[in-house]
Amino acid sequence: MDAGEGISTNILADRLSKFEASGILTRHQDSKKRSRIYYLPTQKALELIPIFLSIIDWAEKHDEHTEVPEQFITAYREDADKTIAETEQLIALANAQVTNIH
Repeated sequence: MDAGEGISTNILADRLSKFEASGILTRHQDSKKRSRIYYLPTQKALELIPIFLSIIDWAEKHDEHTEVPEQFITAYREDADKTIAETEQLIALANAQVTNIH
């Protein structure tokens, strides 16, 4: 069965469970539609942002199949700390929107 993410639901459930057990994600149940589950990144996950962005930067340089928006990679290379802070703010905003809806 496909979950719409390009991965079978049992594999996706297993991986989400492992991320939750390791403290990377927290699991939340929608208060209005109890069958809907969503996951939010923890502080532990947010601390990985600089690493992920460094990998994106490296891949853009060394892998011809990696597609990164030019504006994003230029901004990151000019001021990585600012790009990291902006990314953290966007995630915090998305988390707040999700938790306020539910």
